[in-house]
Amino acid sequence: MRPPLLRHDGLLLRPWEPRDAAALTRACGDPGIQRWTSLPTPFGAPEADTFIAESAHQLADGSAAQLGVFADGGGLLGGVSLTERAELSYWTAPWARGRGVAERASRALLRWGFDEGGLARVGWRAEVGNHASRLVALRLGFQIEGVARGVPCGQRRPDRTWLASLLAGELSAGGADRPAGPGTVAARQAATFSAPAPTVSFRADAGTRLTLRPPTPDDVPAMVAALADPETVRWLVQPPGDRAAAARAAVAMASAAWAAGEEVSLTIGDENGNYLGEIHLRLLAGQPDVGRVRFHVGPAARGRGVATGALRAVVGWAFPALALTRVEWHAWAGNEPSRKVAERVGFVWEGVTRVVRQGRQRDVWRSALLASDLRPTAPAEARLTGGQR
Repeated sequence: MRPPLLRHDGLLLRPWEPRDAAALTRACGDPGIQRWTSLPTPFGAPEADTFIAESAHQLADGSAAQLGVFADGGGLLGGVSLTERAELSYWTAPWARGRGVAERASRALLRWGFDEGGLARVGWRAEVGNHASRLVALRLGFQIEGVARGVPCGQRRPDRTWLASLLAGELSAGGADRPAGPGTVAARQAATFSAPAPTVSFRADAGTRLTLRPPTPDDVPAMVAALADPETVRWLVQPPGDRAAAARAAVAMASAAWAAGEEVSLTIGDENGNYLGEIHLRLLAGQPDVGRVRFHVGPAARGRGVATGALRAVVGWAFPALALTRVEWHAWAGNEPSRKVAERVGFVWEGVTRVVRQGRQRDVWRSALLASDLRPTAPAEARLTGGQR
């Protein structure tokens, strides 16, 4: 765990020194660094001095290689570390982001660890939702192994933690063809899911302005009422038992699924923001450029073009925001209202799948939409604005 000074791609990696305290204090006061790392909050001059002293001690006893990342001949850009348990971590100063600092520095330290340190495997972990760190790991060649519950990240113990590993020989080379590089689906989705969930304005067929927004606990009573509607329950994949518990769980799961980059779940709100229904777009496992949509609206919203407008707005937002190539619609056979909504938006019929649920056969209708299939209407409007998780 005693790496030499490492120079790579315009960067200098070296042990922290007391002269770095002022720059370290400035960098680590950044809310983004404090949100995702285990550094103390607040982080001032005393904390910087302690960090530098502890880093020197860890380097001396071989428990970790904590290195500062600097422009070769210039100022502080970030930090990178490799522990004796062969776990990689990194951060970038706010003034240096968007320049590939964490990726380049990590690649230099990993190359040293594999070539000089004799490592066979390096681990990485990050709290679910830290998409910027996950993207760096993917670009280095790490393979995501799963999500663990209650695994600590530094001094914190988040509910869910991404785990990944990199074996000797898997470290990617730099360059445009590296995994998850700029312009890829992974890069586009990391940028989208790093931001708050969206609010999308649209108009129903009657011209009424409606809104898609993240669900909140205030929606629970209306969600419970919707789950009591026989026509809604008839077509659900899994009818709820305890409707109130199901509604509360849906609100919580919407936030968790957005943080994980797995699903966009939005409430359909009327002109005053009141709940009319909901729509969900889930990314398919193993096919991140393909989504599957489901939706329902309450009795008061039916026959007004609410579901059609909401579906058109969601897919119109999702194709560019999530770099999708295809959106699928599935419904139980016989759900003619849902099928008509999908057809009005442009979904193309693909067939029927037979499934067995609770011991009996049920057919599933299938159709799909490519970006070129989307049918606009007048006025066609889908405006992405700021939202909240």
